[in-house]
Parts: sequence; structure tokens; C-alpha cells
Amino acid sequence: MILLFSNMNYEQEWAAELLAETFSYMHTAAVLPLVYEEGWASDAMMHGDMLNEEENLYHLRRSLRAYGMRPENIRILNQADLEPEMFERILQHSDVLVLIADNAAQACRILEDRGLDGMVRRYHGLLIGVGAGAEALLDTVEDSWYGVEREGLGVLSGFHLLMNYREEPEQLQTIIRCLETGDESVIIVPEQGGVMFDYGNIELLGNAFIADERDLDELYSLYSS
Repeated sequence: MILLFSNMNYEQEWAAELLAETFSYMHTAAVLPLVYEEGWASDAMMHGDMLNEEENLYHLRRSLRAYGMRPENIRILNQADLEPEMFERILQHSDVLVLIADNAAQACRILEDRGLDGMVRRYHGLLIGVGAGAEALLDTVEDSWYGVEREGLGVLSGFHLLMNYREEPEQLQTIIRCLETGDESVIIVPEQGGVMFDYGNIELLGNAFIADERDLDELYSLYSS
């Protein structure tokens, strides 16, 4: 099963009723925040400091704890310390893997550079993508830094994905461009929304919705207003 969310708020009412039973079988989790370091030691130190702050750790664990998972069973991973052998051992003992990122292309690059991408693709537990960590699971992701597309993790395919939707002109333009240039629908996930993929079935949670070419007229109207 794969779950996609815009934020670490999936313990809220819009998701809890559907997910409570699923999480009742989950006892251990690995949470991996992916932050692009660009090779600078100061950035790596900043990331390490972030993971040492109790408020940040609470935020990363909050939703999992709300579903009954004990804090000592939720492992927060530091990308700077991860080696493939270590990551594989951690995943073998984790019922849940949570990927969190702000930039999908950079998240994929981190995983690839560290030799961890294949293990994410092969992971058989409950996989949760949050924010750009969800977008990284697609076949291709847009590298906004360089204005090109790059290969994603390829765990999900057949649609476009827009996380953290707020009906802003730039986001509307992105949806319109995706629908005009291809035959794939766009799954749109606002702050209080999510998507569940379970054995080929798709379940929309909260305010998430799907747009296809039949919605173009309405999208044009929203964009021009």
C-alpha cells in the first residue's frame, strides 16, 4: 500500500477513519526527511541540527503516534549517516517508510547518489510520500532548479501529481499544461488531502480530487478570473 499526503497531518479526521485499521497493523516506522546538501558541510550540519530539535522530531512522529505507534519504534533517519547496508537493515525491520521532501528532483538525486533508490523501489511495507516526497515516487519529476525533467523513482505511474494545491495561478497553469500536453489525468492534493493506492485501487482522502481534460473549461475560467 502507498499513501500520499501534502503534509504530516494525516492523523486528522479527514484521513483517520479510513486509515485507523491499516495503521493498527503497523508497529515500526522509518522516517526519512530528504534535504538537498549540495556538497556543503554546513548544510549537512544544519540538517543534523534540525533532526536534533525536539519540536521537529515531535512533528515528524506526531501522525504515527496518533495511530498508536510507540515513539521508540519510530526511527528518524539522517540522510548524511545512511549507507545502503544500514538502510536495508532498517527497512527490513520497518512496517512503514515515510519519505518527506521539499524538492522531488533533489530527493531523487540524494537517494540515487547514496545508492538508496533501489531499496525504496523494492520496499514492500506501507510506503508514505509527503509533499515532494510523494512526487518523487513518479516516473518523472520536474527539476525546477534546472527547468528540466529527470527520472523519478518509478514506484507510481500513469498520472501527474500536484501536492499542496491552493488554487493559485501558477498551480492552475501547471494543471492546464499537463492536461493539454498529455493524456494523463492529474491527481491534486490540497493541504487536507491524500491518496491511497491499494492493490491497483485508488482512494481519494479529504479534499483530494482528480482533474482530466473534461475539466479544462473550468480550469481556464479559474485561471483567467
